[in-house]
Amino acid sequence: MKKFYMILAALLIGSVCFAQFAPRQAYKAGTQSTAADRSGYVGNLSFDQVIYPMSNGNEFAIAPKQYNSNLSGSITKVKFYHHTQGSYTNTSYTIKIYNNISLGGDYAGYGFYDETSCGTAAYTQNYTASENGWQEVELTTPYTIPSGEFWVSIQVNGTGLVCLGGAASAVEGQYYMKSPVQVSETQSVTFWSAPSLTQQGSSQETLYSCCLAVFVDDGAAEEIHSDFQAKLLNLIIEGQNASIAPAPDQYTIGTTDDLVIYPFYQNNGPNAATSGTLTATIKLGGSTYGTPMTRTFTTEAPCAISSMPESFYQAEGYAVTITAAEMDAMGVGNNFEVCYEVSYTGGEGTDNVSANNSFCIPVTRTNAVCDIQAKLYTDAQGTAEVGATLTLAADQDFVVYPAIFNAGPDAAAGTVTLDVQLDGASLVGGAQAMSLASQPIAANDFTTIMQNGALTISAALLDQYQITGTFEVCLIANYSGNDPNTENNTKCVTVTRETVAVEENIAASVSVYPNPANDMFTVANAEGATIVVVNSLGQVVASIENAASNQTIDASNFANGTYFVKVNESVIKINVVK
Repeated sequence: MKKFYMILAALLIGSVCFAQFAPRQAYKAGTQSTAADRSGYVGNLSFDQVIYPMSNGNEFAIAPKQYNSNLSGSITKVKFYHHTQGSYTNTSYTIKIYNNISLGGDYAGYGFYDETSCGTAAYTQNYTASENGWQEVELTTPYTIPSGEFWVSIQVNGTGLVCLGGAASAVEGQYYMKSPVQVSETQSVTFWSAPSLTQQGSSQETLYSCCLAVFVDDGAAEEIHSDFQAKLLNLIIEGQNASIAPAPDQYTIGTTDDLVIYPFYQNNGPNAATSGTLTATIKLGGSTYGTPMTRTFTTEAPCAISSMPESFYQAEGYAVTITAAEMDAMGVGNNFEVCYEVSYTGGEGTDNVSANNSFCIPVTRTNAVCDIQAKLYTDAQGTAEVGATLTLAADQDFVVYPAIFNAGPDAAAGTVTLDVQLDGASLVGGAQAMSLASQPIAANDFTTIMQNGALTISAALLDQYQITGTFEVCLIANYSGNDPNTENNTKCVTVTRETVAVEENIAASVSVYPNPANDMFTVANAEGATIVVVNSLGQVVASIENAASNQTIDASNFANGTYFVKVNESVIKINVVK
């Protein structure tokens, strides 16, 4: 049974796989990379996973002189972030440069400017992106920077996406987007406006930068530097994945709760760091917590310009847990700030933007009272609880939705220790801690605890480990804060499953060889049959209709493990070992 438990351990919150480029609201803060008079990129070279849908003909633009009014020389290259996702498949762009900028129009007072506000198109160049990521486009003809205001624009020639950088008031006037705006119930007008969205948990619109920069060649040598940015983020469980999300504006925890934070750093460019040392420090109430972390970069192991933040704490699930005892020992009290700071020293180039080297969030410790209850629901919406008993057919998967419910009276923002057990043995390798500091559970509300909502044990997996008859599955939830009623911290269901022997379904005439297999195996005597290969989690990994008499199966992409080969109504177990 031990192997069975280890397989299921990957289903719970202990396993984190980042979902890249999911539509998200922006992180807090973040001053964009700027430039003085030098040869180098001017603009934003970081992507904070914020994407905005654009229609055919929409544009996004940078106003380079808003970074530095004294820019001179020529624009020789444009760099922007291209991304496709779902139905947003555009790969065709037109680079435009406008001069004679004059913002105006009937709605200028509201921040919406007529299409003609961008002046006259002085340069155009078509470009097709071949793959997602940063696109560096050399201009066919360098554009001499004019004495007045000018914009460099990217037009989306199809249904596409614009990737945005961090939110910061410093970007005001630096970026614009041309897109339709609903001015009445029946009328939509295309305007230029500053990129602005409403942050999660806020009613206020926040300015954003676009992932767009221009290379200014002023005849001087290029200055080498990187902009290292500190970030405290959060992880959001979504389906089988966990994605990076904004941290809360404040952590609220109980006086006996631990504080869990997710510190990250990011190199916004414009250059990769190929030498020098990055030092990261966590501070509580202004005092250093623990030992600062360091990482030295080399040409062989550089810190590249990144669209995804990086962490010193991958081995800890990207989390740093600060215990209640540690906070008490530091004497931080019940109201203080937790800060994450980075500094880059000793290498070629410098970190030229210091305003984003520290990220702080207020922390409040309270004596909240919560009645935490363990629940097993029949669906992710918590429509109904699973009864005390459950009967499964031989071919039926076991599916429940484990959740923790807060009966109040206060919001739960502490740490819940969770375990899922089958007949007293943990299915997740032992109890696991789940911090609610960044996502408190309100009174009379609940949250599911699995990555995909459901705890699923497939019939194939139950067959493999010959789990039949009656067994008990329990969820155990213990709260670190003030939980006056612990009798409802455990929820169990007694499961009765019809007996099935996999070997009884195996037809004597069908065979699979070699077993164990490596990159390929053969199903013998399968002529005309339907062959389905299922992994130990019940997922179909291969399917063949009207098979040959001796049908070969490509297993080169199979992970090591046990598989079930279904030949019509027959089932044969095979191991893949590489």
